[in-house]
Amino acid sequence: MRLHHIVLLFTLALGVCASAPVFAASEPVKLIFDTDMGNDVDDALALAILNTLQDEGKCEILAITLTIPHKLAAPYTQAINEAYGHPGIPIGINPNSPAEGFRKERDFLSLAEGAHAPRGGFDAAKAPGALRLLRKTLADAKPGSVVIVQVGMFTNMADLLKSGSDDISPKDGMTLVKEKVRFLSLMAGNFKDQKYAEFNVKLDVPAARHVVAHWPTPRVWSGFEIGKAVLFPAKCIDETLPPGHIIRDSYQRYIPTPHERPCWDLTSAWYAVFPDSALFGKSEKGCVSIVGKGATPFTADATGPDIYLTVTGEQSEALRNIFAERVSRKPGAGKAKR
Repeated sequence: MRLHHIVLLFTLALGVCASAPVFAASEPVKLIFDTDMGNDVDDALALAILNTLQDEGKCEILAITLTIPHKLAAPYTQAINEAYGHPGIPIGINPNSPAEGFRKERDFLSLAEGAHAPRGGFDAAKAPGALRLLRKTLADAKPGSVVIVQVGMFTNMADLLKSGSDDISPKDGMTLVKEKVRFLSLMAGNFKDQKYAEFNVKLDVPAARHVVAHWPTPRVWSGFEIGKAVLFPAKCIDETLPPGHIIRDSYQRYIPTPHERPCWDLTSAWYAVFPDSALFGKSEKGCVSIVGKGATPFTADATGPDIYLTVTGEQSEALRNIFAERVSRKPGAGKAKR
């Protein structure tokens, strides 16, 4: 691994290289973040990064939708947004989701009942349903303007595709997606071991099959192998984040340092904002299938809707450094000048 290559990739990631067009000043990427917040701490890390990128004017989080039915998932999500200075992001819940993979021995959602309770509170009875929030967000958006980041199960996306016209829009869900969504950035699958049933697929296989069969826009998959290759630096948790920080406390509740958590969801979130980033390689175009209990074989096809991401050792090192730098930023530290 060559140090100067890592430094160059890290510099590109920070957006300080004027020759990298993806980092040029432009309208923020409009995002929907669909997450199973609570099943793994990488969802929290990814949301923290998106909040800091919103400060920089690189993205705008239009909505957050949950595929975990845990009662504290939404209050905890609200607490992260508040900690990073964006308390007004709408959060949609899905209490009927069948896809809960929550592990009580690694619970960090309960922080939302104690030290990290959202300051403004969170009334689940008044929260919109995930499907309703998805439909409203897309109905209000400009054509082709929204990128959806799905880092949990496929439940909400399948519900969206199956939805019909309602008081929000006369258009069905398939039409809204086709008209309003640029691409779907997925943390799902495994493209190194195509017989492996990855977590986000296997917890709701019928929904995954429906999305793969019917989703009408391009799809970019960041597979299990990518997160395993990019580990979040324990040093950031131990030395950079102050005691009492929600991410530090959450990480230590889930699996304490010196454990370095795979950055599964962070990669999909980063790609959604910077699809031309030098920090990833890309497969050829093709088609992903859902087989058996959730394996995701990929077949090359120049007309296919799918690609999957790849990383080299140098890219992995650059990604883990930039992820740590973003998570540790104070609210508003990178605030874009208007």
